[in-house]
Amino acid sequence: MHRWEKKPFKYAGKDFVFRGLLRCAVTGQSVWADTKKKRLADGSQAEWTYLVATHPDNPNKKVYVREEEVLAQVKAALNSLHIPDTIFQQLLQTLRSGYSSEQDFHNEQLLRIESDLKVVKLKLDRLMDLLLENEITVEEHRLKRESLTRIQSELREELKLYDKADNTYRISLELLLSVASRSSEIFDNGSVEEKREMINYIFSNLTLKGKTLEYSMRLPFSAWPERPETVKWLPELDSNQRPFD
Repeated sequence: MHRWEKKPFKYAGKDFVFRGLLRCAVTGQSVWADTKKKRLADGSQAEWTYLVATHPDNPNKKVYVREEEVLAQVKAALNSLHIPDTIFQQLLQTLRSGYSSEQDFHNEQLLRIESDLKVVKLKLDRLMDLLLENEITVEEHRLKRESLTRIQSELREELKLYDKADNTYRISLELLLSVASRSSEIFDNGSVEEKREMINYIFSNLTLKGKTLEYSMRLPFSAWPERPETVKWLPELDSNQRPFD
């Protein structure tokens, strides 16, 4: 007979993508995760993560929805950001003319990268503290350190790009459009931490109503049309948009 185990989420244990990002649409409280494990006949153990929120039609009941079902809704939203190749260059040209100061944009991005590097370093330092305090296992420490180290390396490479390139402004705009257009693919290949960063960068006001994810998108992504066949919407973009605020 199969045996079920339930373990409420805690940060020092199993992580989940929507930690700190998702609220219940009914109560306004943070959605929490419930990990269920099932011992299989061959001795292996299967594991599922459920997100738990209040039932929209009955406040006395809970709704359990598989995390991957909510992630699929995120991916569907990211797919809507795909930009057809035929208008990619036209979008670039329009975006370039939308910023008042290329140098201000350049300096702003340098400050953002340096700030992100400091945050990653603090997280790495804290990770060692958690290991020394036996709050996480050696394996959990290894996995989280690998994820943070990868983010740190990417930020350093981006910083080199900004420091060395004379055409930083053009590269930045191309990067924005390229990342947005490939966001679904990037999301699929990202770690838990990287998925969380992308969700926080693109989405805001994330709530779970029953099994349905409700959200808004941040600028400039909120200006993306469902079928971006023209660029008439681009003047609505905010030149002060900052990644990972």
